[in-house]
Amino acid sequence: MCFEKKISANFTIIGEMPLSVVAHYRKYCTFTGEIKSVEVMKKYYKNSDFILITSMREGFPLVVMEAMAYGVIPISTKVGGIPFHIKSWDNGILIENETELDMVKKILEIIKKVNKEPSIVKKMSFNAYQYAVENFGPTSFCNKYNQLIQIKSLSKTPKNENT
Repeated sequence: MCFEKKISANFTIIGEMPLSVVAHYRKYCTFTGEIKSVEVMKKYYKNSDFILITSMREGFPLVVMEAMAYGVIPISTKVGGIPFHIKSWDNGILIENETELDMVKKILEIIKKVNKEPSIVKKMSFNAYQYAVENFGPTSFCNKYNQLIQIKSLSKTPKNENT
């Protein structure tokens, strides 16, 4: 639809998903298949502005954390744990979990808007990166993990040695 509406966008579909795109539109997409190489995946992150997560159900996918660590801006449905980390038009963009056609229309609007205002992309990319460093980096992870262990150990009551 982007091509027909003369909206500048390139789509790379990573994973085994060629049938997820209608045959007529496949010529406008690059399909990579499954990528197992970390180095190859890094190249895609470094060359991307956005990552689309259009799941109907989701927890909090690792791909969102990885993408944000490269400054890639998530455009995602408001499902699972994603809204806890993505602040719309700050470090990503949240869309309603609606019909496929409604989501496509919303994504087209977003692409049009960011094409007209590249400064928005720069700001959100920086914010996504900062959020990832502060919340998903090794130091943050270790601190949160240690807090979890501390809370768990404090909640345990000592067993009576005589029982």
